[in-house]
Order: sequence, then structure tokens, then C-alpha cells
Amino acid sequence: MLQLGLLYQNGMILQRNKEIKIVGNTTPMELISGVLGEVTSTATADEKGDFTLCFPAMEAATNLTLTVSNDTEEVMLSSIDIGDIYLACGQSNMEFFLKYEAHWEDTQQDAKSNPASQRIHLFNVPQICFEGHDRKNPAYGHWFTPKESEDLSMFSAPGYYFAKEIYRNEQIPVGIIGCNWGGTTATSWIPASLLEGSELSTYLDEYKEALALYSEDEMKRKSLEAWAWEDSRENAEAFEPLLYGRDRKWQLDYIQRTAKNPVIPMGPYNINRPGGLYETMLLRIAGFPCTGVLWYQGESDCGLAHAKLYEQLMTTLIQHWRSLWNEDLYFFLVQLAPFGVWLECTNEDYSTVRACQQAVADHVEKVGLASILDLGSYYDIHPKEKREVGRRLSLLARKMVYGEDILCEAPRMESLEHTGREELTVHYIHGTVLAQDSPVNDIRIQLDGKQVRLQDYHLSEMDLILSVPDLALAPASTVITVDVGTADYGEIHIHNEAGLSLRPGALEIVL
Repeated sequence: MLQLGLLYQNGMILQRNKEIKIVGNTTPMELISGVLGEVTSTATADEKGDFTLCFPAMEAATNLTLTVSNDTEEVMLSSIDIGDIYLACGQSNMEFFLKYEAHWEDTQQDAKSNPASQRIHLFNVPQICFEGHDRKNPAYGHWFTPKESEDLSMFSAPGYYFAKEIYRNEQIPVGIIGCNWGGTTATSWIPASLLEGSELSTYLDEYKEALALYSEDEMKRKSLEAWAWEDSRENAEAFEPLLYGRDRKWQLDYIQRTAKNPVIPMGPYNINRPGGLYETMLLRIAGFPCTGVLWYQGESDCGLAHAKLYEQLMTTLIQHWRSLWNEDLYFFLVQLAPFGVWLECTNEDYSTVRACQQAVADHVEKVGLASILDLGSYYDIHPKEKREVGRRLSLLARKMVYGEDILCEAPRMESLEHTGREELTVHYIHGTVLAQDSPVNDIRIQLDGKQVRLQDYHLSEMDLILSVPDLALAPASTVITVDVGTADYGEIHIHNEAGLSLRPGALEIVL
């Protein structure tokens, strides 16, 4: 039987300016013919029946048809566009559905009325944790456009808003493939073998310890019982209010109400087993030509044992994904937003993960980083202003991919000066003027390792000027340290003229 791969469906989008590959399966050694628009291609299936039809790179286009046939069968696909494709990957803040986002009502109306919505193509990769797992979700596994489908409410908010901005500014069709799952560590999205022989092996050691807790039969029984609850409508309806946002009292009540619900043990049926979702989700789309990856993840790699490993982990992931696609894909990362506590999740070592994210952007080519220190909420791990997240990611792409002469970088510390008897000046780069629109509570000054009082601060062009009375009595050779936004939770509402919030950072000088 002639079958095409998962992503080859009506309403799909193909990557422009790169060789186009149509993959599928048929009778072994059978001749396959294809026509895309007016371009033809042929291929012969291998001994397993797998085939790849190759078409030359094409410019952006709309409303093409694709016909694939063998001697007895034909598959015809329609409403195909050619444009730029991005993957929207990570955990719940990337998965975060539009219906929970702060601007959903306006977004929904715009999607139905705006003709541009027909040029945005969206696809959710089915969430499958293990072989035989069946999560019945009608919004997954098919292409749709915002204008024509009710499934928009269950698509990645950052991914969609990114696509809108790219289409608006570049006027080419845009595709977003959502490949994400809430609560996942980055180790779920790479082969387990890549964790061997380095500090990353701590993830493998923890997995082995978890496997030893149950026999194989008991592990399977407990896991399948827990998945039956996890995938139930009752569970979804009980959990959903948290995604709209609930106060701490509501959260504590929820924890108490659900304390006896079954929990999926770490093991071969857990989404966080090393390499698990890499095998069941990512490999289903690996190699499908695209422009880059939007990545919002890291919350599940915090904590004392893991946070310090995040630079190595993300660098490993980026290198391996690029090898899968056989090209240096762009990666646009979202730096973790501030939060304090949500359900039983805490912000332990968030600052370390943010520093690791910055290090990846600094040291790995074609990686951009969006700062969102101004978008957090103490009792909510899911910032609701995803439209702004998508906009900031799009600025990175507009500069790095499309070559626009725009400001896409958040303000970053460049130097620290002692500029007066009681005055310090932090000089920032990336912009011409800083402005504040809400309170700031994460500026800390230390003299020889002892925190001292910040009396006041003000902004002047790209400078943050600090008034520190204790400086007047500090002797020569005093070590002065200034931290801005480096706490696990803090509120920083200082932006450049592009509306981009300060990056966390620290500088040190000697008096």
C-alpha cells in the first residue's frame, strides 16, 4: 500500500530554497513517480519499501498540488505552500495552548478574519510516550491553518505568535511544527547514548536507580494504571484551571485533592526517561527540511544536581539535532522567566540555568536568546504573555535569518564604573536608551562579599546609575559586585527601545 510520511498531508508547507524530499513506503523495489506543481521526480523503493522523491529547491509559492503514484495507486495532496518552517520545541511553556494565553480572544477573532491566516500552517506532532500509547487528541497529527480550524486553541502560543510576526514582516508562508511536551527534561529529546561518558551520565544513573525499584511487570502495571488516569478527561478537566492561572490557595487545595492519584514511575513508560521522546516523537519528523528551532525549556532541568549541566546538555542537543538535519539549523532559545513556586515545583537554581542558556547563545553559532525577565509571576510557572515571547523570538529571526537591520538583542551589561563618592554606573549595550515601566526588585550590591543597601537608582541613556551610601566609607581595594536580575526570582522591568528586557548579569571591579 502506498503511504506517505507523517508530515505529508493536505494543507502542508514545504521549506523554500532547500531540496524538497517526499518520503513514504510502498511495495519493495517499486518505481515511484511524483509531481509537485509542474516539477516531476522518480524514485525506486528499497528492499523495505521506503522511498524518497527529491525535488529541486523552490522559491516561496502557494496552493500547489502534489501527486505521488506507483503502478496501481495514487496519492494526491492539495493546498500546499512553500515557505519557511520552524519547529516549536521544549516543555509546557512552548506547548502552552493559545486558549490559555492573555490575548486569546483577540487572537481568535483576528485568525478568522485576517486573510493572512491562510498562509500560516500549523502541525502538532502526536504525543506518544511509548510503543502502543494512544493519546486521542483531535488537534494533533494533521496540518491546519488558523483561519479554517478550531484546533488553533490547542496550538503553541509562542509558536503561533512567532509565525504571525514572521509572515507580517517577510510576506512568505510560514509553518510551525509543534514537537513538545510539558514537564520534560532536555534529556528526553536526545539519544540516551549521548549522556554516557560525561557529567551528563548522572541522568542515566538516576534512571537506573529508578528502574531497580520495581520488577518489570510491576513497573508496567503501575505505569499503565497511571497513564489511564493521566490521559483521562476527568484528569484534564481537573488540571486545566491551573493553566488559566490560579492563586496559591487554589494550588494547595489541588495538591491535597489529587494526593492519592496514581503517579507514573520513572521507567520505560515515563516521558522523562533518557531518549524517550526523541525516539517516539522527534525521529518521526527528523530531517524534514526547515529553517530553525524555537526552544522554550529548562524548568525540568533545574535543581542542584542538574542545573550546572544545562550548558553541556543544550550544546549536545543542538549539535545532535543539526546532525540529524545535516545542516546548522538556527536555534532561538527563551531564557527562563522568573517564578517562585507553582504546585510542588520550585525555582531552585533557575539563575544557574539562565546563565547556562546565555553561555550556549554566546558559544554556539546561530543561536539567539530571548530574555523575558519582565514576564514572570511568582505563583505561576507559565507566563501568560506569550504574544510578547513570540515577538521577541521573531526579532531574533528577522535579524539573524532575514538580515533585517533591527535591534533584536536585549540590553546586556558591558562594564561597571565607580563614578562618584557614593555612585556606581552599570553600562549596558544593545540599544540607545533604557526605560522602566514597573518596579525593579533584583539589584544587589556587595562590598567584599557583604551585601549593602541600594539607596536609589536611575537611568540615563544606556546606563543604570546606582546610589550606594556605604561606598563613601569603603577603603581602597574593596571588591565591588553588582548583580542585576540574577536571583532565582526577581522583577526586572527595564527595557531598551525595542521593548526588550535586561539580561541577567553580574560585574565586579576593585575600588
